[in-house]
Amino acid sequence: MRRAIQRKQVVFVKESLNNVIEKAFLTLQEIRDLLIQQNLLLKKQILLRKRVLTFEEGCDFLGIASSYGYKLSSQKILPTYCPTGKRIWFLKSELENWCLQNRQATEAELEQQSINYLTKKPLNSLKHVS
Repeated sequence: MRRAIQRKQVVFVKESLNNVIEKAFLTLQEIRDLLIQQNLLLKKQILLRKRVLTFEEGCDFLGIASSYGYKLSSQKILPTYCPTGKRIWFLKSELENWCLQNRQATEAELEQQSINYLTKKPLNSLKHVS
């Protein structure tokens, strides 16, 4: 009878220990996830303060893959700097300007342009043929 009680106690202790270990593991995972999030936030804050960006930072800033960044820079589409002829650098302000080029007009702007065009154009289409 004592052995049965001891076995139950051992099983209970093992289960309790397993529960504690699982909770500790989950807590460690949560801490790890929080640290990763904090690291990403710090990188973003540092990126916001920098004026000159490395190639990797520039691609992160633009949200593009580095292979696509290399393609755009080699085709002279992105404004880049290579002071040593090897490493590629970006001016953040130029990347911002590059992102904002080729603006698309809104429906309201297009409608206003149409109205302006029609009101300024003389009506030559109403000529009568005699």
